[in-house]
Amino acid sequence: MLGDDPFASANVSWEDIEALNHTAESEHLETLRRGSTEVDDREAAEQLVDRVEGVLREVGEGTRIEGVNDLYKAQVRALGAVLRRLGVEHSNPYRDLWRFYASWAERGLATYASRRAYAAELYEPVRRALEDLEFARLVDPAATRPTGWVPVDETVAKLRARFRTSRDDADYKAVGLLCGSALQILGRLIFDPARHLPGGEVEPSPDDAKRRIGFYVHAVTAGQGGLYAEVRKIASATARLSEAVKHAQAPTRVEAGIAADATIQLVNLVRRLAELEPGRTSQVR
Repeated sequence: MLGDDPFASANVSWEDIEALNHTAESEHLETLRRGSTEVDDREAAEQLVDRVEGVLREVGEGTRIEGVNDLYKAQVRALGAVLRRLGVEHSNPYRDLWRFYASWAERGLATYASRRAYAAELYEPVRRALEDLEFARLVDPAATRPTGWVPVDETVAKLRARFRTSRDDADYKAVGLLCGSALQILGRLIFDPARHLPGGEVEPSPDDAKRRIGFYVHAVTAGQGGLYAEVRKIASATARLSEAVKHAQAPTRVEAGIAADATIQLVNLVRRLAELEPGRTSQVR
């Protein structure tokens, strides 16, 4: 039985299979170019650099340009779009393989080895820039999973994306605003005045993240020992960091990154503290 395998029929030629593969590849490259895929741009850029450089190497070693030029041009277009979103300069000037071929005589690239080396040289600046972005990524929680609080997770995802593409003072202030937004949402979600408001205190407003989170952390960690006293300090300091960056006139990338890392850490600390309240269901208030 042939089943559902579209390639099992004797009527399907290798040319048909190649055409299907080429179509699938073109569609995938277009989704990367548009940014309409769940693949992280930095990861997509690394994959595309490997593929584009691979085609350059193959051509340098004798692969016919006619057979791969269209694919190469689509890969370069997709890579260029991804790099622009990341703020990384595309250091390969050859958008067409015939131009790469023409450069061999100008540069005296008479051997396969020299062409392979030149292909690697073209993308060395991009690879270094992508490595720098990797070091600039925000902290991940130890469990490497979302908190499960959907509004908080969505805001943290926006925070990561905004920091990744931030390049100037306005961007860094926006990062600070997202830090504040994430903590406000967290405060609304976790704080229950019936359970966490100390006696004699006025209930914080919905936007008062510092007091809401502070009251929650104190209530949940009361009597838990010295370790949790440090957690309470972290919660208070993180709220102050968020406010400082949000209100700074010209925050730097370092300052925005510190605030964002601290915010994400606090979100994940609170998620862990929620385990001290078994059976509790939180709703945004």
